[in-house]
Amino acid sequence: MFSAYKTYMNRTFRDTQRHNLIDAIAPLFPSEEASVIDIGCGNGEFASMLQDKRRNLTVEGCEVVDRGPLYIPITYFDGITLPFADDSFDYAMMINMLHHTDNPEALLSEAIRVSRKGIIIKDHYANNIVDRANLYAMEYMNPNFREIMKLPLRFYSAGEWDSIMSNLGLVSDVILTDFVSYGRFWDLFFGRNMHFVGRYHVESRS
Repeated sequence: MFSAYKTYMNRTFRDTQRHNLIDAIAPLFPSEEASVIDIGCGNGEFASMLQDKRRNLTVEGCEVVDRGPLYIPITYFDGITLPFADDSFDYAMMINMLHHTDNPEALLSEAIRVSRKGIIIKDHYANNIVDRANLYAMEYMNPNFREIMKLPLRFYSAGEWDSIMSNLGLVSDVILTDFVSYGRFWDLFFGRNMHFVGRYHVESRS
């Protein structure tokens, strides 16, 4: 029964969202060749799909634990300090992972340090109690909730995200909130404006 549930949820939500997210994120990268570090990349499947769509991108991953089988080269780290020199990549990418960190500012600071041109983020807005309840429900519906619930789970409002970015000197180039996530029907319940994709640069580097 659980296997059937997991297959259904993955096909209905995870796989659909991945394809829709790639459609939303891919245009945020430049047309020229660029290197990308995907922080909290899982097994790298999403990054591999992005590379298939944008052949000019070379994506490496960084993760805390082995979530194989691996789709891209992945370096493991302690969840705090990225094991790369300053300005090692053109872009850093953080997809649906900052709400699973105790201190998003610390990890964003590391992303700033290792990227030369910008940071691309996909995460959630919890602007009211209904949004927050929906986001928690989405996490608990995930077939991998047993592993997810071992992680921090912190949702922020749009204002709180703005404050975090401002404290770090991050300026938004693009912020998308009106894009298809799980599909037109399911987005009525789990979409709305609870999802955002943003590309940011550091003000001092502009």
